Amino acid sequence: MIFLIEEGDGLKTEYEFRIIDVSPYEACKKLKSLGATYVGMWKQKRLIYDSIPKKDHEIIRLRTNGEKTTLAYKIFESTDISGTKEIEVNVSSFEETNEILEHMGHIARSSQENNRIRFMYNEAEIDIDTWPLIGTYVEVEGKDEKHVLEVIKSLGFDDKEKTGDAAFELYQRIGMKENDISVLAFTDEEKKYYEKQEEMIKSDKII
Repeated sequence: MIFLIEEGDGLKTEYEFRIIDVSPYEACKKLKSLGATYVGMWKQKRLIYDSIPKKDHEIIRLRTNGEKTTLAYKIFESTDISGTKEIEVNVSSFEETNEILEHMGHIARSSQENNRIRFMYNEAEIDIDTWPLIGTYVEVEGKDEKHVLEVIKSLGFDDKEKTGDAAFELYQRIGMKENDISVLAFTDEEKKYYEKQEEMIKSDKII
């Protein structure tokens, strides 16, 4: 992440908020019309581990997009814009890092995949994230709360819900509990939907 504010114990604060229930095409078209800069498009996979001993609202996340792999320790203190704390480092191998964690007693409790399209706009990082079952949201990450709110306002989407809920809370909304999400993978129907969205984005030369 590029917007991280130093806290005690090496933890850093992320300032981020989300606009939910949008289509990738709709979001990309909006950002393109505002002059946002396209950064990239990736298919991501991640493994989620509990801390030892397990603590509520704290996880270890191993994630790769095929180009970059990171290991993070995250604390979700609240759903406020500044409610997430994180330490993140780059690692060289997704598979070998997982092996190291397993040797230390951390066994992944969830395997997940999602798609991400990233733009930069008004010095904020804008991620258009699509997940199995819950669809697509736009995540705005900025340097502080005021910055994030200003960018969200400029994006419009007045008919869409804005929330600090992360992906896990959004899964809880549809009735899924922690033990229900050991594997999050796209269905064939969801893959076809996203492929169609990508075709529309590229055919309109948005990216």
